[in-house]
Amino acid sequence: MSGSHDKLPKFFWVQLVAAAIIGVIWLFTPTPGGHEAEVDTTMANALKPIGNVALAKPVTEPGPPRSGDAIVDKNCKVCHSIGLANAPKLDAAAKADWEARLAVGGLDAVVASAIKGKGGMPPRGGDPTLTDDEITAAIQQMLTGVGIETAEASEAKPATEQPAAIVEETVVAVKEAAKVEVAEVKEETEVKIEALEKAKEEIVKPAVVVKAAATEVAVTEKAGVNAKPAALVATKLGESTYKSSCFACHDSGVANSPKMGDKAVWAPRIAAGISALHTNAIQGKGAMPGKGGNPALSDQAVQEAVNFMVINSQ
Repeated sequence: MSGSHDKLPKFFWVQLVAAAIIGVIWLFTPTPGGHEAEVDTTMANALKPIGNVALAKPVTEPGPPRSGDAIVDKNCKVCHSIGLANAPKLDAAAKADWEARLAVGGLDAVVASAIKGKGGMPPRGGDPTLTDDEITAAIQQMLTGVGIETAEASEAKPATEQPAAIVEETVVAVKEAAKVEVAEVKEETEVKIEALEKAKEEIVKPAVVVKAAATEVAVTEKAGVNAKPAALVATKLGESTYKSSCFACHDSGVANSPKMGDKAVWAPRIAAGISALHTNAIQGKGAMPGKGGNPALSDQAVQEAVNFMVINSQ
């Protein structure tokens, strides 16, 4: 018994020390809602984005639609006023030509041909910015000018109800259009052959001659000299391009175009430099569409056509 009484105080002290250690650990252990959690929450809120930025493309509002009369004056009158490439004219005497085209498919068919292009007429009259509605308005304007009511033209007449004369005119018109297309293909092929032959000649030409000619042209343009440059020569390609695509306007002065051979009219244009004339002919200016309304022409063909007119107008 005396031995057990001696061990009791030691066991008691062991328990007391263990309880003290557990208490200290519990006291300093952080709780979930303590100061550290508050700091984390505050920093997360501070780092949150204040908003979002969205980039949007600017919306371009389309301009007001152009009137049919304005489109005819700028794009259609050049060819239709003189009947170039079998285009129906704008006077009352050409009413039968318009009726023959309307008889095939009505106003919708005529509008479709203008949009897609046909024969010598480029798509959308050579102006890709024209809308379908604007082209329709331009055709209605031309029909009204020759005495055809657009309300009647909107519906195609059945072939069985067409007078024999109109049917015959339609057949003739189709045949003529086919002849024109064949002739244009043939002429375009000949022009390409001539261009290839000319390119071959340029390749074999001595380098000194080529450099001298280029220097002379540059000096002449920079000085604004009106005299005919030595390197500016009339070629077969320029002459054939003029006769196929330029003569209709520049022989008669249609839409204020300078007539070939009129030195007084050509003088200020030549003084501006041959490069400016080339650029205007390729891109179009005023009532003249790009490349004379024939986008199939190469830049070289257009430039040599301009050279041909300049040489014959000095």
